[in-house]
This record gives sequence, structure tokens and C-alpha cells, in this order.
Amino acid sequence: MASVHRRPGSKVWRAAFTGPDGKKWFRTTGSRNRAKALRIAIKLEDAARLGRERRLTEAAARRTIAEIFRIANADSLPNTTVHAYLDQWMQAKALEVADSSAVEYRRVVADFVDGLGKRADLPLDAIGAKDVLAWRARMAERVSPGTVNRNLKILQGAWTAASRAGLVDSNIVRAVETMKADRTRTERRAFTLDELRRILAVCSSEWRGMVLFGLYTGQRLRDIAELSWNQIDTARGVAHFITRKTAARITVPLARPVAEWIATTPAPDQPDAPLFPELVALDQTTLSAHFRNILEAAGIVRKKTRAEAAHAATGKGRSARRETSEVSFHALRHTAASLLHDSGAGQAVAQAILGHQSEAVHRRSVHIETDQKRRAVEALPDVTKAGPKS
Repeated sequence: MASVHRRPGSKVWRAAFTGPDGKKWFRTTGSRNRAKALRIAIKLEDAARLGRERRLTEAAARRTIAEIFRIANADSLPNTTVHAYLDQWMQAKALEVADSSAVEYRRVVADFVDGLGKRADLPLDAIGAKDVLAWRARMAERVSPGTVNRNLKILQGAWTAASRAGLVDSNIVRAVETMKADRTRTERRAFTLDELRRILAVCSSEWRGMVLFGLYTGQRLRDIAELSWNQIDTARGVAHFITRKTAARITVPLARPVAEWIATTPAPDQPDAPLFPELVALDQTTLSAHFRNILEAAGIVRKKTRAEAAHAATGKGRSARRETSEVSFHALRHTAASLLHDSGAGQAVAQAILGHQSEAVHRRSVHIETDQKRRAVEALPDVTKAGPKS
């Protein structure tokens, strides 16, 4: 039978009850009110009895804790479920990060919640490191170690916020080790001038423009595909970008091959019409797949077998482990950086053209004029012209 006692000189009642091991247990109730303390002691003994009978489930234990909290505080225990909390956290993050980052955060959260199944409806503190470890193992079967580690970092941010809000005692995600880098992963490289000419030879008109913009501005696939005519200032010979990844505003001079492609493209009546009307509606995965087809046609990457093509068409998108390739549209960004360096452009000029986020502090302290960037762009080789005869 549960009872309560006070030590000499103490104002807090202690509960005495038979523990799950059949021995006498003593635990503080944290209460100075004898009636409340006795009710808490009875609840503890009830839970211990279920433990002795091996009938104490996780749900029953949590109900006991919630009841003790209600008795002690005359209030209900906060009971935010994993699913509800992560939804709220995502809504807050969407106001703080770029749209592209918000999409990535939602994908990571949705993948974690899907993996939890019914456990996503449990209180947030019911989730432990073992749940995160299981998620990490599932991801490792589908994506690269680098992607696993980035996803863990995103989820860690959610639990850090929960810890600061007092919803959990500790950050369980931080207790999970990151994965070792895949040493066999192929390093990305720049295109050669010969490869660039072969790529342009098999491009449609719009893809030719995409490739030229990628090479001579160094911007990312999605940012180029979403360009509109009012972002092109032909009078000044510049293009204005607002990057999805960092929301940075970048002005890049138009190299002659880019300006010539624009001049041969009929301008629409609407100034905000897309520069690439056939490509702007395609998502990132489809655009990347189209460019892969161009690389295959140019003989730069091998053509996928039927089995590989069927696997790629399963609809897993960015959640599936992709074939490691040293070249993709992003390689044009590497190429632009290499060519700018070879042309003699200083580091600050190249960073101002490419808008590298990692040099954000450098960009804030060094101001690069458009004319200086123009000289660097004009010094780049013209890949639309035939190369020297060997």
C-alpha cells in the first residue's frame, strides 16, 4: 500500500511504494501538500504493479506521468505530437529561409514522419535516438552519405528548437553520429572546350541558350530556366538574377555569345514573359534528365541501359540515390569559375559574377563594378566558334 512520509526538516513529501522489482521504493513527490503527494504515490505504485506484471506499456507509462503532472500542477501536461510539432516548425522556417531551402526542409521532415509511421502521433519526447538511427539507416540505402548528413542537420535544427522551447529535455538527433564520406564518389569537374562545342551542336534552341547562360554567367539550372525578359537589359548588356538558394541579387554582364543568342530569339509582347518558355514549367529533376540526354547525345556520358532507365523512372526523384556522375549542368558553374580564373579575373571579380555563398563576407566588403566584371566576361573564350585545327 502506498504511503507518504517526510524527512525531518523537509517540507516535501516522499512516496513509499512497492517497486516493479518487488522491493520498497522511495521517491520524492515534489509536493508539500500531503493529499496531492498521496495521490502521486498511488499512481506510482499502480505503474510499478503493471511493471511487475509486465503490462506496463509505453502508452500506460506516459498516461501515468501525465496524471502525476496534472495532480502536481493542476494543469495538463503539454502533449505536442511529433507530426504537429514538425508542421509548426516548418511553418516558422518557411519565413526564415529561401523557398528552395523550405522545399528541402519539407522533404526531409516528410521523409522522417513517413518513416515513423504511427509513432508520429506520439508526444515529441516519445521519440528517441533509436528512431533517428533507424531513419539514418533507411536513408543510407537510398542517398549518399553527404545527403544523409545534410538531412540529419536539418532534423537536428528542429529538435534544437524543441529543446529551447522546453518541449524535450535534450536534442536526440545530436546524439546520432554522421556518416563517413563516400571516398569512392566521383568528383565533379569542369567541361573542356571541345565538350562544350559538342554539347552546343546537339542542343535545341532553348537548351543552347540555357547552356550559354550557364557557361557565361555561372548561374544555377533553376535560376536560368526561370529567367524572364524583364531580367535582361540589352541596352546595358546585363542580366539580373535573384538566386533561389541564397536570395542574392546578382548582375552579370552578357558575354557576346549570350547576347547573340538573345538577339536571335524573338522577344514576346509581355516584358515578364519567360526567356525559356518550353523549359520554365519543368521541375528540377526533369530539367536535369533532359540535360543528361544532351550529354548522352554529345557522347560525353554513356547512355543508360534499359534497366537503369527504368529504375530512374520509378518516381523517387531526389529521394533516390542518383548515379554518380562527374558532369551535370552544375559542371557549367565549375567551368565558368575555371575559365574566369584562366582569363586572369581576380578572385573577388569571379565571386561577384558567380555569387558564391561561401564568400558572403568577402562580397560584402569588396564592391565590384559592372565594368570590371564585363572585362572579365569578355576575356572568356567563344565556344560557339570552331576551335583551332590540330
